[in-house]
Amino acid sequence: NLEEISLNKNTLSTLPESVGEFLYLEKLAIGGNKNLDFEKSLRILSNIKTLYSLDLSYCGFDTIPFALSNIVNLTSLDLSGNPGIAWDTSFAYLSQTNKLEELYIRDNKLREIPESIVGLKHLRVLDVSDNAKLNFRQMIRIIEPLFKIEEFYGSGCEFSSIPEEIVKLSRIQVMDLSNNQIQEIPEFLGKLIELEILDLAHNDIDYVSEEISFLQYIVYLSLYDNPLRDLPESVEELTTLEILELPEAGFEDKKKRRQIQSWLPNTDIFYFTPEGNKKKLKIFGK
Repeated sequence: NLEEISLNKNTLSTLPESVGEFLYLEKLAIGGNKNLDFEKSLRILSNIKTLYSLDLSYCGFDTIPFALSNIVNLTSLDLSGNPGIAWDTSFAYLSQTNKLEELYIRDNKLREIPESIVGLKHLRVLDVSDNAKLNFRQMIRIIEPLFKIEEFYGSGCEFSSIPEEIVKLSRIQVMDLSNNQIQEIPEFLGKLIELEILDLAHNDIDYVSEEISFLQYIVYLSLYDNPLRDLPESVEELTTLEILELPEAGFEDKKKRRQIQSWLPNTDIFYFTPEGNKKKLKIFGK
């Protein structure tokens, strides 16, 4: 009854035939195997009707394996780290996998998103992180018809601003725009009434305006490793906010921290060093 197998980076030439015997397998990771015969390997998986998640990252593809269509219940696909893929024709091909809901295309040197992606009509999660030079505005205009998108990940893409067109993705609940060059939090984000998680850590935001209150449904807001020095009193209107992450630098003063906590008495406030994951200080939490 094995449900998950990881065979990443195993220098495999073919998938073991025995894998096809795991009829309850749900998740398979075979990324990083650049010499793997994927047509043969994916045919081995064709009888596993429970398989819904497949990791094919960093496999050196230039085309999507045709046998991918044999995985009839595929809903989650990771194609990160395959910059040689001809994405226009590949998206058109992927649209034939009618159940695909999650697509991860990180680190593929993408500059634009082909129009053929709109064929993925059931897409809920899109991750384009680590594609430096990706045209944010063009991408949003292209994926606008994909109205089911709930989670968008665009970390490490060198974005300098957030285009207003993003409000047309009205179902977004999670937005990760960390590790970019964004300088402000635009007021129009308040139109995304389902947005609950907003990650803007590691950006160039040095000022938060009084209009921060427009994020009226936000639950998690990360602003650490930004050149921030203060927050406006209007943050007290963020009544749904449960977690706020701020840079330790600029907020060392205990009086300032107490003031922010008094505005947000029901919020856990965390102060991070630039490294973030190496040191975390929780001061005056609830």
